[in-house]
Amino acid sequence: MKFPTGQREWLMSNQKSLIWDQTFPLIRLEGEGTKAFLQGQTTTDFNNLCNQEIVQSCWLDSSARVKALLEISLFKEGAEVLVLSGNSEDVRNGFSNIIFPADKIQIKPLDQKRRLQEISKLHSYRTNFIWLNEKKNEDLGEIAKASDDEIEIWKIYQGFPSHPQELNGETNPFELGLANLVSLNKGCYLGQESISKIIRAGSLKQQLRFWKSPASANPGETLINKNSDEHTSYKAGFITSSKQIDSNGSSIGLAIVRRQSLLENDLYTYEGNRKLNISQPISFSKPTDFD
Repeated sequence: MKFPTGQREWLMSNQKSLIWDQTFPLIRLEGEGTKAFLQGQTTTDFNNLCNQEIVQSCWLDSSARVKALLEISLFKEGAEVLVLSGNSEDVRNGFSNIIFPADKIQIKPLDQKRRLQEISKLHSYRTNFIWLNEKKNEDLGEIAKASDDEIEIWKIYQGFPSHPQELNGETNPFELGLANLVSLNKGCYLGQESISKIIRAGSLKQQLRFWKSPASANPGETLINKNSDEHTSYKAGFITSSKQIDSNGSSIGLAIVRRQSLLENDLYTYEGNRKLNISQPISFSKPTDFD
C-alpha cells in the first residue's frame, strides 16, 4: 500500500481535518543486507516493494505474539523503521542481537521521526498519514492538531493496539486485527511457524473488540456473557482500555473477548453488572477469515 509523500499536498487535502501530530522513535538500518534482514524479522514481504514506500508491519516473537507495530520505509541499501506501538529499545536491541557481520548491516542509535495522521472515523489508522522530512524545513502552515483526549478516543474507536494496554506480547496479529500486515506467501520469518499453526487451526481463541457503556468500566475488569438461562454466566474476556467521554460517566474502550462471545452484542462486567455494547473496531474493515 502506498501512502502520500508530498507534505504540502497532503496537508492541503486534509486542511479541514484534525491531525495527530507526534514524534516517534526511529531505527535506521544501513547496508546491502537490510532488505533480506527485514524479510526475515517482520511479517511483510519486502521483495516487491519500492524504495520510499511506507508499509506497516509486525515484529513478532517465535510464538507469533506481537511485540511491536512498525512502519518501514526502504531506501537504497538501508531502511528507516518507525516504532508506532511497542518498546523501541526492545526492537532495537532485538535487531542488534541477531545481526552478524555477514549480514552486512549497521544499526544506528535511536532517532526520532515526526508523523502526521488524519483523525477520522471514516478511515483506518493504517491509511492517510505521512512522515515529515524535517531536512527540507518546509513551512507547513497551520494545522488543526488534535488534543490528547481526541487522539485517545479516536484510537479506541479504531482499535489501535496501544502499548502496553493491547500490545503487550500476549496476543497474535489476528487477535489484534492486524491480519492484513501478515504475508502468508513469503518464506521463513520470525514467528512464521506459529502463524502457520494458527492458520491451520482456522479459529482464534480471542480477539480485540470495541465497547461502549452508559457507565464506567476499568482496565483489567473481567467480562461475562450471560446465557439465555439468565442465572448462569461464564467469563467472556477482560477490558484493556477505558475512557470516560461525558460528565454522566459514559465510557468507551477496548477489550479482549473470547471466541465464544465474539458475536454477542452485549457483555457485562463481573463486578457491578454493568452492560457493555460490543462491536468490531473501525480498523477491522471486514470480518476476519476466522469469524
